[in-house]
Amino acid sequence: MNQAQTAEQAQMQMFRQALDMQAEQITEVLASSDAGAQPNLSQEGSVGTQVNTYA
Repeated sequence: MNQAQTAEQAQMQMFRQALDMQAEQITEVLASSDAGAQPNLSQEGSVGTQVNTYA
């Protein structure tokens, strides 16, 4: 019984470490991207001068 608890604790520790590493990587990726940057509206022509649609 004690051995099973020790193994479970070790597995949970590894799981937490993996989640922490993934969280750090995601934070770095989001910080490095310009996800919030949107291009300006076009200044001429009939496309893109009225509505700024950005996906």
